[in-house]
Amino acid sequence: MGLTVISSSPQALKKQPNPEVLHTRTIDREDFTLPEYGEPDSTRALIKIQDGCDVMCSFCLIPFARGHERSRLRDDVIREAEILVAGGYREIVLTGVNVGQYRQDETDLVGLIAQLEAVEGLERIRISSIEPTTITNALLDRMAASSKLCPYLHIPLQSGDDTVLSAMNRPYDVEEFTRLIRKAIAAIPRLGLGTDLMVGFPGETEEAFEHTLGIARELPFPTFMSLPIPNVLVPLPRSCRTRCRLRSLVNVQDYSRSCPALNAWPLQNGISDPPCPSSSSPE
Repeated sequence: MGLTVISSSPQALKKQPNPEVLHTRTIDREDFTLPEYGEPDSTRALIKIQDGCDVMCSFCLIPFARGHERSRLRDDVIREAEILVAGGYREIVLTGVNVGQYRQDETDLVGLIAQLEAVEGLERIRISSIEPTTITNALLDRMAASSKLCPYLHIPLQSGDDTVLSAMNRPYDVEEFTRLIRKAIAAIPRLGLGTDLMVGFPGETEEAFEHTLGIARELPFPTFMSLPIPNVLVPLPRSCRTRCRLRSLVNVQDYSRSCPALNAWPLQNGISDPPCPSSSSPE
């Protein structure tokens, strides 16, 4: 997939006096297989099912580094899952750059999950971070009914301000995101939620940040990643202002974790990331 192997000799590892441009072959747009599988070092095994992205968020280099969206061949995914189960793994996590866009022939993400559920010995299936615009009613229904698909969704919000979301080129607004969260909670008992939030995006005003802080307080996210934008994008991102904004979000997260009935949201049994009904092996 366009990887370049660089020599690990002592000379190659020294700082070079001049930059060297390394060219790789063009990234293939076709669906793919993985010729080799790494051995996981935990009780969970990661299975890559998708690569690339077509969304073109203004802060992201993924479309340039990973190319257009493409999916891993369905049979190759199933084969790796069977190998992992034979090796003693009982839980897999489906990963990808834009995992909700998985489609191989007529099989979408929900169809792939259905086939993975049929793998004998596989007890738990998790989905890694998934874009809000790719979460379908079919996926929510599957998660609500399945005994193997764990009821957890990590859905990146990035900002709680519509002006900032537009500048980020994110394909949704705050109201649409909030509706999705409400629908997911109503559909899935004991749903666990997580999100990503950025601080210090170019043009983010105090008012815009307060909107993000308000959404962080309102929505039932016991887990979210709060990240400052790097120096290349924002003047003085490590300033007191940005640090204070990050600290404010951390305080909200601490409160979220200690308050299961956060803001009277209609959660049936709390908002933590629960074990699957069929869970029998240790985390």
